[in-house]
Amino acid sequence: MLELRFDHELEPLAVTPVAVRVETDEGRALRVRRTVEGARLLLALDVDRALLEQPPGGLRVRLAGMPSPHALRGVDGVGLEMAIQIDVRLQARLEGGADRARLVRVGGLPLGASAEWEHGDTLVLEFSGVLDPESLLGEALPLFPLAEGLSLSPVFPRVDWIVSGDGTEVVLDLSDLPGPLALHWARVGWRGLDGMPPEAPSVVTLRRR
Repeated sequence: MLELRFDHELEPLAVTPVAVRVETDEGRALRVRRTVEGARLLLALDVDRALLEQPPGGLRVRLAGMPSPHALRGVDGVGLEMAIQIDVRLQARLEGGADRARLVRVGGLPLGASAEWEHGDTLVLEFSGVLDPESLLGEALPLFPLAEGLSLSPVFPRVDWIVSGDGTEVVLDLSDLPGPLALHWARVGWRGLDGMPPEAPSVVTLRRR
């Protein structure tokens, strides 16, 4: 997470991918999440498997300034006086907070009383906290097809992931798997950076939409 502080409160609608651009030191654009908190601009780099395996040596943040029509501006409408470039050294490692990772949303919906979730070919699991990418393997997530109330031999999804700031999104490819499927979290081998399994409901049923 990179934090930039300004002397004026920022206009959130002015913080666009053109106004705030993040790229490698070689000029390759990177995916980043931009959050405005008053006069603070928080930039969280989206880290996927490819970026973690071949991290750049550094980052370059480009802020558009006047007279560009895309200039970053404050809530008072005043634009940044000039374009600014900031070079940042990059540490090629993930860092997590002190709190244990926790499942917070399934398929875009917050956890609630329901223990059954509908899905299409893919299903996104969103966690607060950073999961250890080395643990995020399909074979570490056994899913048990259900037939007449019985759990059959496990099947395994293909898994992809993105870490952004203090959260992790895991995408399950369920397109070739039968359903419905039972997910028993006690049997899941995923871990946070602290080595602990993420907090999640004990059993979740996944049912094709």
